[in-house]
Amino acid sequence: MRRFYFRTIAGVLGPPMILCYLVVIWQKYLVPIDPDSPVSFGPAGAKWIFYSWFVAGIIGLNLSLYGLAGAEAGMLMDPFWRVNNAMVLMLHADNTWSGPGGWGKAIKWVVRMRGTGHKQTRHPGRLWFILALPSMVVFVAWPLSGLCLEMTSGFVRGSPGSAPSVSGFVYSDFNGSPGGRSPSKEPQPDARVPGFGAVYTPQGFDRSKKNFLQQVPVVLPMDEGVEEIFLTAQGKTPIDGKAWGLLLHYECSIVDKLSDMRLLNQRRSSMDVWGSKDVRKEPQGKNNGLWDFKPEKWSLNIDAVIETAYETLLMPNTLPRENPCTYEDVLNENSPTGYCYYNTDSIAAQDNSKMDQKRIFEVLLWQGLIGPLSAIGVSCTSKSSVGTADINGVHSTFSNFSRTDTPIPTRRGECARSLGAETLACTLKLQENGWLRWFFDSVGAPLPIDSVQTNNPGFIELGFRENVQLAYLQASQLRQSLLKAFSSYAITLMYNDGRDFIAPDGSRLVKTNPNMTAFTAGTVITGNVMPAIIPIALFGFWAVTSSALCLVYGFRRRWSAMLDGHTVFRLGVELKDGYKAKFMKHSSLAEIEECSALHEIPGFVGDVQPRHRLGRIGLVEGEAADKDKYYE
Repeated sequence: MRRFYFRTIAGVLGPPMILCYLVVIWQKYLVPIDPDSPVSFGPAGAKWIFYSWFVAGIIGLNLSLYGLAGAEAGMLMDPFWRVNNAMVLMLHADNTWSGPGGWGKAIKWVVRMRGTGHKQTRHPGRLWFILALPSMVVFVAWPLSGLCLEMTSGFVRGSPGSAPSVSGFVYSDFNGSPGGRSPSKEPQPDARVPGFGAVYTPQGFDRSKKNFLQQVPVVLPMDEGVEEIFLTAQGKTPIDGKAWGLLLHYECSIVDKLSDMRLLNQRRSSMDVWGSKDVRKEPQGKNNGLWDFKPEKWSLNIDAVIETAYETLLMPNTLPRENPCTYEDVLNENSPTGYCYYNTDSIAAQDNSKMDQKRIFEVLLWQGLIGPLSAIGVSCTSKSSVGTADINGVHSTFSNFSRTDTPIPTRRGECARSLGAETLACTLKLQENGWLRWFFDSVGAPLPIDSVQTNNPGFIELGFRENVQLAYLQASQLRQSLLKAFSSYAITLMYNDGRDFIAPDGSRLVKTNPNMTAFTAGTVITGNVMPAIIPIALFGFWAVTSSALCLVYGFRRRWSAMLDGHTVFRLGVELKDGYKAKFMKHSSLAEIEECSALHEIPGFVGDVQPRHRLGRIGLVEGEAADKDKYYE
């Protein structure tokens, strides 16, 4: 008897190799996927990997069946796996354990056997089941693997050092825009991050908790504050590497009680406050008559008083008081300012490191519609700083932030004003008219209606009209307007609202960054409806079971490579005359299940001449064949 090494090695190594290939795909293409990322990333070559898996799977499945067919021939000679009779052996002759067609045939066989009433043959036997088990498992695992892999459009990492084109301010030109940048009341449709629109959060931050981070380009929200985020110049696709940008945080909350205010609860009735204005009451109600509506008037029936307070940066006592919003209070136009992201050796310079400390801005808005005034309050905290950080384009995270000062502009007052408590003060500009209307406009609150409060035809012809406000600004709307001021200025500060500019040195908003690597659009593999661990577990069971059977029984000496038609014919020739006579009584036109003689013929493959020096392989009822003996 011989050993069949090639068949056995193929059966032992084939299934584990397919399992390893699936695990590699899982680890390299599926595990790195960030479930919270709104876009898909992956290594290059995803299309070829996707199709090659199915080709490799087909090859591996056939290698497994190829090896198991050889192991089956060896197991038929083992007393533990011996089959009861030739009727059961016929199921193995057709390899019915290897696929759906054979399984259906085996089910039909069992039904017919129960119908014939043979008690000795009721099921295919444990050898058939142990061979069918890995085949059934891989038959289930195969389609499930297709449900855990899906090709989609995404991004693959580009070549390192590709110096992508980015849009936004960088270290060298942050203070280079003519006139600088400062908060304003200019209407903004939304605080959309331009370009690809990624916002970077600290490592470990759960981005799924914030809805505005679930899509790109990111739009900074106006109904909630933002945790610590990092804004940097944007490419058209995701970018990776070391970047310079703006680190910021802001949050606003509604205050229900004056005692909860940290600053305004300590206010005095009269104090010398920069930018303070006397309260000016507008006439109201019908008793005050009809007023010709002028452009500078907004609504004649509402009284409003606003109180604000914020924590400012500490300035040296030797400096004149500085306006945080404009440059008018700077005596020398080339004097440094304390509200920008730069530092000098002069005592007039503000230490930039204090900008990363949270500071408070509080507002009380008193309103009255033909009645006593009532107040709503909001308290905001904010901080910001500029510096460099390592950004991860796949997970949209940053790490290793290091604060840096910006270059000092030629005209030191014309710098980009920092984002902080002053942002809200400079947006409101209480020394100017229009702050109350801005609150309503910024959140889309109902505007006053244009009405005529008389039936006198003469007044109507003269156009005497007035604007009438019908609703108060709500506390939630006040909070939204302040949050929008923060988010709008953040986009202005870092991206100039997406508008190009030309700095004195010729630099523009769009430039190349040699420290970054850009991703390119391509095809990637993502997860599908089925978790990958399920088909991997099934393929693992198949690989272990199939390879173990081939390893244990495939290397044994046996009479044939597999149980094929030629082998069955040879076994039939070696039948004893008594069995042949019984078999001759069976009609050649009847179904095999109706051949009662097959139930009496043994199914164990052994030596029909155990007492001879030269043996012959056939179906016997005796002991196993001596594998060290010579056979004809």
